Amino acid sequence: NGGTSASSSTFWRGDGAWAAAGGGKVIQMKFATGGSELMTSSTFNSTGLFVTITPTSTANEILVIAMSPRSYISATEALYTAIYRGTSGEGSGGDFVQCQNERGGVSGNQRFTNNMMIVDAPSSTSALTYTVMHRNNNNSTLVGWFEGGATGNSIIAALEVDIS
Repeated sequence: NGGTSASSSTFWRGDGAWAAAGGGKVIQMKFATGGSELMTSSTFNSTGLFVTITPTSTANEILVIAMSPRSYISATEALYTAIYRGTSGEGSGGDFVQCQNERGGVSGNQRFTNNMMIVDAPSSTSALTYTVMHRNNNNSTLVGWFEGGATGNSIIAALEVDIS
């Protein structure tokens, strides 16, 4: 189009039409470190790692990233981790993404990195709390997600993204 109608708020699309510039912007980021929980339950429990964010628009999405440099599991058991979203604080809400980390067939206990990521479209401007939850498979073996200590901190980050 020769740029005759260009402005700081428009761009020329590949289909031959002008479109508004923008979108894909990070509006805000909240993060927390910590979490140091080992447990012996086959019911999801909080790891102690959570973050609260209040979206500015119902049209925006939330990118949630959780990382632990050191989770723990025995040789024959499974560690399940999930991110929950709730409106009543730590551990409230329901399961978003579940990662099963089975480490059977090895000798001894094992420590390993554990990472999860979700994109959530909550359609909300209320405060939302995202919590890393974990459980094992048999109610007896000690497993868990925990603070990294010398290997670094566990972290959860929630980024509000304008995708328009």
